[in-house]
Amino acid sequence: MDKFAEYSFFVNNTQQITTQRQAATQSYLTVNTGIFAILAFILKDVGLSGLKLVLVSVPLFLVGILACLTWYKLIQRYKALISWRYDQLMDIEKSVEMK
Repeated sequence: MDKFAEYSFFVNNTQQITTQRQAATQSYLTVNTGIFAILAFILKDVGLSGLKLVLVSVPLFLVGILACLTWYKLIQRYKALISWRYDQLMDIEKSVEMK
């Protein structure tokens, strides 16, 4: 594969990965917004209080924390992959400049 085709492939593929990362972030934000909406509904409309409120709220908070941790790990993986892609692009640029 010639350097231009390789470079073009990396640019396009890196853009796709960046788009996927943004979609993943949006999905996790939607999940957390849903959790907060459920909590708000429980607090305002259902009228739970005391131990019942705690028994309903704690699992929702735990799900929210789990979603945040999963999102963080996913973002770190995307960050590493995108950084590696940028390093490859820089190497291709340097090899073309030297010739």
